[in-house]
Amino acid sequence: NSLFAADNKNVGPRVGLAYRLTPKTVIRSGFGLFYMNLDQATYTIDLPLNPPWESDIDLYAPPTGPIDPVTGNVVVPVTSMVTGFPADAFNNPNLVSQSLLFPVTPKPITPYTVNWNFTIQREFTPNLTLEAAYSATHGNHLWVGVDANQPYPTANPNSSIQSRRPFPNLGSAAYSQTEAVSNYNALEVKIEKRYSHGLTFMGGYTWSHALDDAPQATALANTGSGGNDDVRNARNLRQEYGNAGFNTTHRFVMSWLYALPFGHGRAFGANWHGALERAAGGWEIGGIATLQSGFWFTPGTYVDPANAPAYFDPARPNEVGKPKDFSYGTSTQAAYGCPTGRQSIQCFFNPAAFTYADPGAFGNAGRNIVEGPGFTGFDFTVHKDFAFDEGKKRFEFRAEVFNILNTPNFRVPDNEYEDPSFGALLSTDHNPREIQFSLDFKF
Repeated sequence: NSLFAADNKNVGPRVGLAYRLTPKTVIRSGFGLFYMNLDQATYTIDLPLNPPWESDIDLYAPPTGPIDPVTGNVVVPVTSMVTGFPADAFNNPNLVSQSLLFPVTPKPITPYTVNWNFTIQREFTPNLTLEAAYSATHGNHLWVGVDANQPYPTANPNSSIQSRRPFPNLGSAAYSQTEAVSNYNALEVKIEKRYSHGLTFMGGYTWSHALDDAPQATALANTGSGGNDDVRNARNLRQEYGNAGFNTTHRFVMSWLYALPFGHGRAFGANWHGALERAAGGWEIGGIATLQSGFWFTPGTYVDPANAPAYFDPARPNEVGKPKDFSYGTSTQAAYGCPTGRQSIQCFFNPAAFTYADPGAFGNAGRNIVEGPGFTGFDFTVHKDFAFDEGKKRFEFRAEVFNILNTPNFRVPDNEYEDPSFGALLSTDHNPREIQFSLDFKF
């Protein structure tokens, strides 16, 4: 009476603790188990796309009929809506190729994450605090898609792909199941100064490591890892355990706002009046600085030595050296037009680190084994209020500069082994310097 078996044994406990060690030191800790709703895209989209509700079928007319006297070839009869399809169109394996199925496990286990953290916070002055935390997440029974009808590998390039499928009369089967896992561990440090003496700032640094054995959901994809991030061998999911596509080892963000000490009520120029006060008094400056290491990506190849294409087709090369080590393969680097012996825009990683796998074997290059370019961003703002009519009305002027240093931030490099630009940085992922002004009238 249902499309899949319900999982009714889920208990999600949450525990929190806060304790004041000293008047200026507090520790906090928490633990929780959180479940994911099974009624998500896998079911609302995939299930209706499967027979008997919907089916993608390609019809091929059989090679029968009269002989063309000119070419000597069989004339393939055309089936039209007027003549109707053959009576056995949907079950004759000579006519039908089931191009793609979207099977879903009938007994899913509800995906869940276990989260825990420990934080210690210290107040140094009434307006300055420092906080350090350890945060972790473990995900289990997460959704993953594999090609359940992936052909078995072979070294024979002439072997029929269809004959090596577990179900030879069907095509690829994008099978959704709850078998993936993930792990995340992070050290987080935050310093915060509340507004006093004209200055406020908040800075945060995170060192983290995220690992999993399945790519993130398409709706959340934000890394440019590409299709190579998918499962290459449907029969060995654990082989894919490695860096998550969204893993960033280091991230630092600092925001600040400072009231310049010039003008009424400030250290200098307290007695300024008229044009001098309007021109030089009451200014505020601020900014945001962001520094981040790169996302990780997976090298790929258009050639599949295993001769076992999956639905997502994530064929990969063999890794034969360290991708960021340029001390070897100088002739290969030169062949790609790169300065040899060092990293460059033409060779963000060493192309000599990869080669083809042996015939009949999957490439050994793991998921997200190369770290992409990092991110650097500095934004700046300057602001001032011009009050008049005894302060009842004022103009607010603001100038903002985004990416004030005009730093180029690159997307992940070309990661397809056959491309002549393999390893090269081809495009940027951030706007160049932008300046904008605003003037508001407030009353």
